[in-house]
Amino acid sequence: RAHLIPTTIACFCKLIIFPTTAFGVARFFDLSDIMTMTVVIFAAAPTSSTAYALAKQMGGDAPLMATIISLQTLLSVLIIPGGILLLQELCCKNTTYIKYETICCKDAAWLIKC
Repeated sequence: RAHLIPTTIACFCKLIIFPTTAFGVARFFDLSDIMTMTVVIFAAAPTSSTAYALAKQMGGDAPLMATIISLQTLLSVLIIPGGILLLQELCCKNTTYIKYETICCKDAAWLIKC
């Protein structure tokens, strides 16, 4: 209960504000659709669990950090797939997809031997 407000703020900023800002920056720099989606997905990834160990060693609020990490991880299970669906609508309406076999065997034979 004591951690409710800071946890809510941390989760909102990390899972909503940061990916939205990353989307805006990616669009500002005119990144391709796939690069934009990659930037936003990485921005929406939950905080690393090593933050707990760092908070504990540095004398920070380790229980608060544990709560933030746990809640961000749980929420990201819903938010990241939802964000991907939203990004597909925003970014990829006019994108043509090529079958993997075509890319593998003709254009990128040096990557994977078919």
